[in-house]
Amino acid sequence: MTVKQKSTQLPWRLILILGSFALIRPIIKIFGDIFGYSVPPIATVLITVAIAIIWIGVIIHLKVKKPMVVLAMSGVVYAVLSIAMAVLIQLLAPDLGDEKASVAVLLTAGLIATTSFNFVYGAFLGLIASMIQKISRR
Repeated sequence: MTVKQKSTQLPWRLILILGSFALIRPIIKIFGDIFGYSVPPIATVLITVAIAIIWIGVIIHLKVKKPMVVLAMSGVVYAVLSIAMAVLIQLLAPDLGDEKASVAVLLTAGLIATTSFNFVYGAFLGLIASMIQKISRR
């Protein structure tokens, strides 16, 4: 089996949906900035935890075969989309938000760090989902 065959076996639609769904956290922050409302740090934490629980729940409910890979790739999708969103905001509305980073910084350091972190974070959530799947099969 070639690498291309292996990668096409992944549930790419699910990966894109989960990665896109996680954008709810930065979108809430953006709307808070637009309307002059500061999102409390605890709200950000709770939203992040809720997203993690939903990701794990979806993987378990759908009985996904490769939860670590699927959630790691979902993390990468989220990272790429969030960086793209940040760059777009910097270009279209540079005064919006707390971060006044240049587009070059967002694309280099941001892309590497965010993608790496979210890959590992997704894989960790996938490991949890995998363990729950194994326990529930007994």
